[in-house]
Amino acid sequence: MHHYSLPERPMRLLTIMLVALVLSLVYGLTLVPGVTWAHHGADSGDLLTAVATGGVPHPTGYPSYLLLMDGFRWLPLGDLALQQAIFSALCAILSALLVVQLVLTLSPLQGWQSAVAAGFAALWLGFTPLFWSQAVIVEVYSLHALCSALLWWWAAGWCVPPTHHDRMALPSAQQVGLAGLSAGLALGNHLTAAATVVALLLLLVWRCWAVAIRDARGRGREALTSSRPRKIVTWLRTSASNISAYLPWQPVARCLLWLLLGLMVYLLLPVRAGATPASWGDPRSIEGLVWLVSGQLYHHMALQPLERPLSYALELLYAQMGSLGLGLALAGLLLVPMRTAAPLRLAMLLVALVTLAFAVGYRSHDAQVYLLPVLLLGAVGVGVAVAWVLVVSQKIARITPSILLVLLLVLLLLRLTSPWPAMRAARHDQAAAQFSATLLAQAPTGAIIFTREDRDSFPLWYAHYGQGQRPDLVLVVTPLLPYDWYRANLRRYYPDLVLPHGLGSGWDMALIAQNPTRPPCWVVQVASGELRSMTRGCEEARR
Repeated sequence: MHHYSLPERPMRLLTIMLVALVLSLVYGLTLVPGVTWAHHGADSGDLLTAVATGGVPHPTGYPSYLLLMDGFRWLPLGDLALQQAIFSALCAILSALLVVQLVLTLSPLQGWQSAVAAGFAALWLGFTPLFWSQAVIVEVYSLHALCSALLWWWAAGWCVPPTHHDRMALPSAQQVGLAGLSAGLALGNHLTAAATVVALLLLLVWRCWAVAIRDARGRGREALTSSRPRKIVTWLRTSASNISAYLPWQPVARCLLWLLLGLMVYLLLPVRAGATPASWGDPRSIEGLVWLVSGQLYHHMALQPLERPLSYALELLYAQMGSLGLGLALAGLLLVPMRTAAPLRLAMLLVALVTLAFAVGYRSHDAQVYLLPVLLLGAVGVGVAVAWVLVVSQKIARITPSILLVLLLVLLLLRLTSPWPAMRAARHDQAAAQFSATLLAQAPTGAIIFTREDRDSFPLWYAHYGQGQRPDLVLVVTPLLPYDWYRANLRRYYPDLVLPHGLGSGWDMALIAQNPTRPPCWVVQVASGELRSMTRGCEEARR
C-alpha cells in the first residue's frame, strides 16, 4: 500500500521486529490464561464459555471475535483459556505494529528519526496500563483496538500519497474492498467502532471527490488551451449539466458492499443460539437478534449525565498517558506537521472526541476500556511529535543522537516499570478460579445454585458448562429468569428441571417450590465463594 525507499525499508523492518519482540516478551510474562476478575476481566468466563460450547456471549454477541477464535483455537497453543489469552496478546501486538506503520506514514520526516519515533510510540501504547491489561486477559477489546488501527491504516493510505512527488489517485478496487470488509468485521466485534467506520467512509468520499475535481480541472485546462472550440463547449456543457459525471462513486459503492458483506458475520449468532443456558438471547428471530445486537440489556447505562464530565475525561486520559504522553499526543495531533491532508487529521480528532465522550458518559464499572481507540490515536500523535522533536533537537540544540536515544529509552523503562508490579500480581491472581472451585466443592448433590451478577456467574459457567464440572448441579442467574429465552435455554439443558412461567416477580422462590428435591444455594460472598444452603422449603429460603 505504501512504498519505501531502500534505505528506509531496513529501518522499518527493524522497528517492527523490535516492537514485536519486546511486547511479546512483556505480555508473555504477564499473561493471565484463564478466568479472572483482574483488569476488568469479569467477562472472561462468559467469553471462554461461549467459545468452548459454541454459544453466544453477552450482548452484543461479538460474532467477529467468535469467528476468529473458532479458527485460532485449532492452533496447538495449549488449552482453550491459554489460547484465548494469547489471541488477545496477538491482537494488541498487531495494533502496536500498525501504530508503527501509521507514524511512518504520517510523519513528514522519513529518516531514522521517524523510525525511532514510530517504535517509541508503539511501545508507549503497549505499556499503557489499560492497553496492557486488555492485552493479557481473555477479552474482546484488544481485537477492538486492532480493528480501529487497521481502519486508520486504510484511511491514511487514502489520504497520504506514497511519496512526496506522487499524485493522489483513486484507491484500487482491492484496497477499497478490503477496507470495507475490515469495517464490517470491526462492527461485528464492537459497535463502538461505528465512529471510525463513518470517518473511513467520509474520507473515501473526500478522496474520490478530490481526485475527480483535480481531473476535471485538468480537462478544463486542456480544453481552454486547445484550439478547438467544440472541445471547450463540450467540457463546459458537461461540467455545468452534470458535475457528478466526474465523481467516481464506484469506490464508495464497492466499499459499502464489502462492509455489508462483513456485517454478515452477525448471521453466525442464530447458528450458535441456545447451546447452553450461558448462551445469551434468541437471535433466531428478528426481534431477538435486534435485542442482542443492539445491547438493549445495557441501554440504561448509556450516556448518563456527570457533574464534571470534562474533568473526569482529563482524569481518565491522564491516568493512562501521563502529562508527558498527553502533551505529546495533543502536539502531534494538533500542531506538528503531518504528511497528510487536513481531513484525516480532523477525522482523527473528531473520532477521538466522540469515543471519549461515550467512554465518559457510559456508566459501567469497566467503561474506561472504551478509551482504547483514543489511546491508539494518542500514540500516533506521540510518534509524530517525537519525530519532530528529534529533528529539532539535532538541528537547533545540537544534541547528539545517542543522547536522544538514551533519553527515549529511559522514558520507556519508566513507562514499563510503573504498572509492572500490578500486572505481575494479576498473573498470579487465582481468585476467580478458586471461587468456582470452592463453590462447586461445597455445593450439595443436585443443588440449584443462584447467582446474581457477572462476577459470580461467569466463573461458574466456564467450570460447569465449558469444562463439564459437577453435571449434577443447576446454575441459575436470578436476574435473567424473567427472560423467555433464558428459561427456554434452561429447559433444554436441564430437561428434568420444572420451570415456572407467567410470573411478574418471585421467580427464584417459584423455581424452588417446583423443584423440592433440589437444595437451593445462594452465593453469599463472592470473594470467598461461601454458599448459603436451604433445604427445608420456601419459607426457610425466604428467611
